[in-house]
Amino acid sequence: MFQMIRRPSRRWALGGIALALATIGAVYAISARKDVQAKPVDAQAKPTLMELAPTDVLLAQQVAVQPIVLLAGTLNPLTQIHLHAPFDGRVAEVSARPGDKVVAGQVLARFDETDLRARHAERAAAVASAEEQMRVAERNRVSGRALLDQNFISKNAFDNTLGGYAERQAALDAQKAQLAIVQRALKDAKVVAPFAGTVSYRQVEPGQWVEPNRKLFSLVDLRKLEVEAAIPSQHIASLMPGQKVRLRAEGFGDEVFEGKLTRINPTTQPGTRSVLAYVAVDNPGERLRAGLYVTGEIETGKADPQIRLPATAIQASKTGRGVWIVADNKLKWQPVEYQQLRVDLVRITKGLSGGEQVVAMPLKGAAENVAVRLKPAA
Repeated sequence: MFQMIRRPSRRWALGGIALALATIGAVYAISARKDVQAKPVDAQAKPTLMELAPTDVLLAQQVAVQPIVLLAGTLNPLTQIHLHAPFDGRVAEVSARPGDKVVAGQVLARFDETDLRARHAERAAAVASAEEQMRVAERNRVSGRALLDQNFISKNAFDNTLGGYAERQAALDAQKAQLAIVQRALKDAKVVAPFAGTVSYRQVEPGQWVEPNRKLFSLVDLRKLEVEAAIPSQHIASLMPGQKVRLRAEGFGDEVFEGKLTRINPTTQPGTRSVLAYVAVDNPGERLRAGLYVTGEIETGKADPQIRLPATAIQASKTGRGVWIVADNKLKWQPVEYQQLRVDLVRITKGLSGGEQVVAMPLKGAAENVAVRLKPAA
């Protein structure tokens, strides 16, 4: 008899091979994962040494600083005037332009005086005629008094003489008043500068016909300027006239101009509860111009020791705001509290005592206890 031996099917053979390959792949994956965990990616590695330039680090120092009140406003001329047409007429001459410096009494424009001079001659003749009639009335009054004293005329006749005298006097006064009006018009036909200054506005041309009260020129004196600034009411108690003010004007960089607080409005502004304060600024060289925007500081009270840092030194972390300091040639994180004085300046109120080396700008990759080396100054 034969005993038949059955061969393993091909399907089972292939399944065994696949199982073996899967087992080998799993082992390899686990090993690779362990290798990845054991060797972190270089891109996530923290620097072990940072080099800082001398300008990257500054020394936190206690500096005596006086309390200040900040203000802002626009420069305005203390003395300015708008010159208007005194009457309607044709402007014959214009001799000043915006930007021209003028002296007191200088003629800026002149009206055509032809009609005015004719009227002046007419009124002058009328006054001369009235004066002659007045002299006749005076003689009649004197002679009438003498006749009355001798009883040659009645009292009623003398009263009539006095009445004629009074009429002649009134007529003379009226003619003189009319002549004065024309004389004033002749004087006003010349538009003159009432004070020395600079022409800031002109709205008239030679030959132009203008109506009464038309604005012709504006004149300003730039030698004395004033700033009107709104001060929060909580600072008013520390202000008084006479305090010095440091001002900076747009276009002049960090140049400081001196001013003086001259007046404080007695009432607050509706809605804002601020108080208007006025600062006088001497400008003998006329470098400052009317309309410039200025910011200022008024020193109040006694000097107060403070630590001030550039705003770029303040950094953010998960625990809050702070600064990086260099201690024992390592970076140390120091939480701080501060007050923003300007966009680029802060006052440290808590966290620093003075003497610390503070990193003045953001550091990429900064971390606690990273070694630091300061480059020597060039």
